[in-house]
Amino acid sequence: MRNLCIVLLVAMCMSCNRHAGMHRHSNGRPFSAVVISDDTVAAGIIKGILETSVAGLPQQEPSFDVTVARELNDETSTMRNIVVVKTDSTQFASTQIKYEDHAYAEPQLLILVTSPSAERLRTDMETDGARLLELLENAEMNNATQQLRKDFNKEQTTAISQMLGVNIQVPKELTHSKRGKDFIWLSNNAASGMQNICIYTFKDRIADGETFIRKRDSIMHANIPGEREGMWMTTARGSETVFRKAQDKDTMLIVRGLWEMKGDMMGGPFVAHAINDMTNGRTIVAEAFVYAPESDKRNKIRQLEAALYTLFINKEKDDGK
Repeated sequence: MRNLCIVLLVAMCMSCNRHAGMHRHSNGRPFSAVVISDDTVAAGIIKGILETSVAGLPQQEPSFDVTVARELNDETSTMRNIVVVKTDSTQFASTQIKYEDHAYAEPQLLILVTSPSAERLRTDMETDGARLLELLENAEMNNATQQLRKDFNKEQTTAISQMLGVNIQVPKELTHSKRGKDFIWLSNNAASGMQNICIYTFKDRIADGETFIRKRDSIMHANIPGEREGMWMTTARGSETVFRKAQDKDTMLIVRGLWEMKGDMMGGPFVAHAINDMTNGRTIVAEAFVYAPESDKRNKIRQLEAALYTLFINKEKDDGK
């Protein structure tokens, strides 16, 4: 099995000139990309990888909205995500991926993929295409969190810190709130495209996804009722995927799946970050969920997930200071 090389790209020779120290603002919506290549087969391979369906959504949506062009020029060089693909057996002995931030505009990720041939590229991408996709997804999430740290709902962020002893940059659109025991629900309360974040804590330690889902269902049952008696939020079982991630001395579970309203037709995607706070003997959960039956949900849930990555434990309060 061949392993691709992913390295920082410090210099590239291309058809358009850079404007040193004069970065323009990049064009394109979040999670959009342009693939640049004069090899149509190779371009199609990369395009297919970037259009991989997003996990945890109720319908198929591509990871990126992709366009294809033959050259890097004044127009395409300002796109927020650029993947340049070159195939040439006389220049490249293996498939490699190189990247550079903010090469021609800002924010921007420029990736150069080189390979001896389209056939070799297809073979290598079967095992390593996920790494290419991860580079782009991480860049978009970093852009979103950086923007959020500059412009967030300070009032709600302060309220969460005082109530739960954690800090999180809440999107400014989430102005409505409801509180319960060790629980706060924030929402934009929109009639169309409703976005929500819940932050809650409990004493149990979460060891696996199944334990988390049982606890989640119990807490949502108590705190997010439907319009009529006998309705409450629950997890659509079988939809969830779980990832475990080390975070300093704590462990974080990232859980994606679908929620539904028991006794009603409402539902949509959710993503939850559950952190075992070993210092204080509790689990902290920051969860985002969307209800947008009339529209695509990829960007809505990812915008909220960026806020989850800003969560950290308020050590000063937990230390009793």
